[in-house]
Amino acid sequence: MPLVGWIPKSRNPKVPSARIRCLDPLAVLRRQGRPVEPFRGARASSYRVAVFQKQYDDEHRELARSLKQRGCRIVLDLCDHPFYNPTRNPRYEADARRLRAMLEVADVVTVPSEELARHLPVPAVVVRDGIAPPPGWSRFYGPLLPRRGECVEIAWYGMAGSGRAPSGMRDLLQIAPVLERLSGEFPLRLTVISNSREAWEKEIRPLGLPTRYLEWGSHGRFCGLLPRHDLCLIPVNRNPYTLCKSNNRLALSLYLGVPVVADAIPSYREFEPFCVLDDWEGGLRRYLGSAEARQADAAAGQQYVRERYGVERAAADWWSLFERLLAGEESGTRAVQAAGVSA
Repeated sequence: MPLVGWIPKSRNPKVPSARIRCLDPLAVLRRQGRPVEPFRGARASSYRVAVFQKQYDDEHRELARSLKQRGCRIVLDLCDHPFYNPTRNPRYEADARRLRAMLEVADVVTVPSEELARHLPVPAVVVRDGIAPPPGWSRFYGPLLPRRGECVEIAWYGMAGSGRAPSGMRDLLQIAPVLERLSGEFPLRLTVISNSREAWEKEIRPLGLPTRYLEWGSHGRFCGLLPRHDLCLIPVNRNPYTLCKSNNRLALSLYLGVPVVADAIPSYREFEPFCVLDDWEGGLRRYLGSAEARQADAAAGQQYVRERYGVERAAADWWSLFERLLAGEESGTRAVQAAGVSA
């Protein structure tokens, strides 16, 4: 049978984009017996489709050209806005040049959000992110977390920041005044789950409310930590980079049974029935004041996400795309790009 070879940005599952956009769906497809595998140079001549997950440096572009000359279809997967560079950083400018060259080679470009697709100079197929906590995730570390009396435990999670655009832990400062004000009315504690205690010490610990820091660690550790909290906060510094983000952060929180208050970006809008968007004062009051409201929205959101964004659904998206590529001629490739993958 024809083979699909997948080239992830990293083979380390701690790298979220590699895990979500390659390692997890690849594992599902292999369990299903699909002819998909991590790319192997020794088998290069046997592949009919090759997926380059955020790989577009000179070496990978030449590999893609070589594979294409043998009749292999080239898929380039992107998950962040690759051209947003407001500071004209030379490194990002060089990356953009290499990406534009890779786009000339790729037959199909895949992305996790419609907003990102709109910012690319070529058509793109939307392939959803899949949510996949590891086996046994509920046992990871959770019982070791002491609660602070009867307070409502609220959490923010994510990387400390990004060099490309304002984002990360500092986003919490946008909602700090409302958090500090409400901490005088409701017993609460803010937990930051991240990768930089130093950033927490500098930016968050001085705020006028109880806080603590927990190290992110592995994906399994994180999936065990977050459900020990009552509420998740996702403030967003909205800019062209963050507006293109997928729904993964909000969807993962709901999947783990934790209700959410967030700033809206386009990919979050479909979850509005199960969370609170763009209303920090009202949303926090609703959830801080009612365990029943938290539980009801979390349960409904959890069901929605598990039905539509489980990793099996993402794997089905990928396989649908691969089938079209394997069955189609060159003239059909643009049709695949225009059609996308149905939900």
